[in-house]
Amino acid sequence: MAAGRGIRSVVDPQSGAVHPASPIDRECFDVPSVMNQRSRRNRLIRMKTPRSVLIALAAGSLSLAAADVDVSKLPPASTKKDLTFASDIKPLFEKSCFKCHGEQKQKGKLRVDSLEAVLKGGENAPNVVKGNSAKSTLVHAVARLDADEAMPPDGKGDPLSKEQIGLIRAWIDQGAK
Repeated sequence: MAAGRGIRSVVDPQSGAVHPASPIDRECFDVPSVMNQRSRRNRLIRMKTPRSVLIALAAGSLSLAAADVDVSKLPPASTKKDLTFASDIKPLFEKSCFKCHGEQKQKGKLRVDSLEAVLKGGENAPNVVKGNSAKSTLVHAVARLDADEAMPPDGKGDPLSKEQIGLIRAWIDQGAK
């Protein structure tokens, strides 16, 4: 017998009303056959995942993987040691980023005017992966690996140079201090 064929009705969890099960309900839901009347509002309906849903999810995850950035295009990290936010990174952000991500304005809820704010991140927090600049979306954005996420956006400021991106990468790889 195919899974779900024994289901004849479906319970609406909000109203408790019983409705005849449709073919889709029979395929997708497995309602326990024995239910306690006292737990009418607390019933759990387990979702069975049809093969078609699994196939669609697999196809979607493949397309998401294709949308990932190509980190091989990142400039190399700088060889400079003992980088700090205050002395090495903040001045770079001050020139190119503070206008949209500073004290006065925070596009995407992102501030880059203090170490704490950079590490906290914005809407897509966290933007910095300490010790791994290649996985840090902040680096992806300033390196302009994805045109939709490129920072600064076209016409909003000068893009950072490869050397500046290398400094940011080295700072993150050294622990983002």
